Amino acid sequence: MKDSEIIRRQEMIRKQVEGFDATLTTELIPGIIHNFANPLNGIMGRATLMQRRTAEHVRKIQDLYPEMPAETVAGLNKILQDADSIVRESDRFFSIFRDLTTKFSALVPREEEKINLSQLISNEMRFADFYLDFKHEVNKTLYLDDKLPEITGIYAIYSLCFAALLRRAMRVMKASLKKEFSVATGHSESLVSITIKDTGEPLISEEEQERQQRVLSHNASTGSDGTDPELFDVIALLRDCGARVQLQREGEVNSITIGIPITVGKH
Repeated sequence: MKDSEIIRRQEMIRKQVEGFDATLTTELIPGIIHNFANPLNGIMGRATLMQRRTAEHVRKIQDLYPEMPAETVAGLNKILQDADSIVRESDRFFSIFRDLTTKFSALVPREEEKINLSQLISNEMRFADFYLDFKHEVNKTLYLDDKLPEITGIYAIYSLCFAALLRRAMRVMKASLKKEFSVATGHSESLVSITIKDTGEPLISEEEQERQQRVLSHNASTGSDGTDPELFDVIALLRDCGARVQLQREGEVNSITIGIPITVGKH
């Protein structure tokens, strides 16, 4: 096959992939989730029913034959343990499934609503366990304010921004021997704050820290002046929502602090 034909074929494949990707989040995944929901609910219901019936039958057998051999008693107890394990694993599967549905539901932009950012971050962190390196290799700590005031905004925007900041932390920690990630939320009378820390490659150099404000105000959306384009795209979007963003490097720790006025609903 000639080079021109290979390029032509690759372009045709690329267009088909783009067509598939275009419907993935908004149509295909919601459909997949919907089709999983009914059998999953059936499995959970039957598992719970099996657990209850098994316990009842084992109890009746033990009442009828109180002098059963030890091996028989051990076998019945193993059946009870297996039934309990099935229910427990069904519940765990449902929890994972719920995290998946919550995330993809969040990606669909809706009207402004009241948002609890502590709850949003909790949801996002559970979803992040689908990134296996992040799940198994990174030491994660959450300090979430359970009395955090709600802000007004579009949930999808904050979900996408936090997910992007989380992916950035994963990326910069890949080569680090010490992989630690933390998120804290807090509030004052007028602001809700989120502080994200990681032990990855330096977020910004000392020189860049000095000109940070100039870079952010100059052209945050392009990530000019040698900065991280994806990071500054997120910063630009958060700033468009009325948030204030501060970047710091303290020792071996990167820190991103986001302050969002409680009354802000702009986007």
